[in-house]
Amino acid sequence: MSERLAVSMRLSMQACGLPFEIDRKSWVKLPHQVADGIRRCIVDGVWKPSEKLPSARALASELGVSFRVAVEALRILAKEGRSWLPDVLYFSDDFLCYGAMTAMLTHGIRVPEDVHVASLANKGHLRAYRTTLTRVEYDAEAMGDKAADVLLEYLRNGDFTQGCVLSAAYRIGGSFR
Repeated sequence: MSERLAVSMRLSMQACGLPFEIDRKSWVKLPHQVADGIRRCIVDGVWKPSEKLPSARALASELGVSFRVAVEALRILAKEGRSWLPDVLYFSDDFLCYGAMTAMLTHGIRVPEDVHVASLANKGHLRAYRTTLTRVEYDAEAMGDKAADVLLEYLRNGDFTQGCVLSAAYRIGGSFR
């Protein structure tokens, strides 16, 4: 393939919404390259998982591959479904978790149907979202009091003579069913 034709194909793919290239010299078979390119477009947010993919004919035409290669690439993706998503996403706090859930929803990823989420949370905070989170809850005030007691003990005596046990509760919410 001439350099001019390759540049022309690259520009037309990007104009048509296919911002990836096929490497004909690669050991990776063409259907897998096409499937990987589409998967990258979804993961990178170029296409939403809920968006309709181009037809096999359009893919073949835009990428300069055979119809059979395009059909096989779409079959690979159909067999995978959403298996590329992790089973669980764990967040350090509720605010981050709800932000991620909102972002996932805008990309067509549903909680808990497609992915489960859990967070570490201050007890009793942020109950405004419609989906209850699966959380490891802790009482920040009680933990702070306990930490202050241990610190004062250390400052008074110069060592940690008493043990320090911090407790938390695991709550299963709607984000994990």
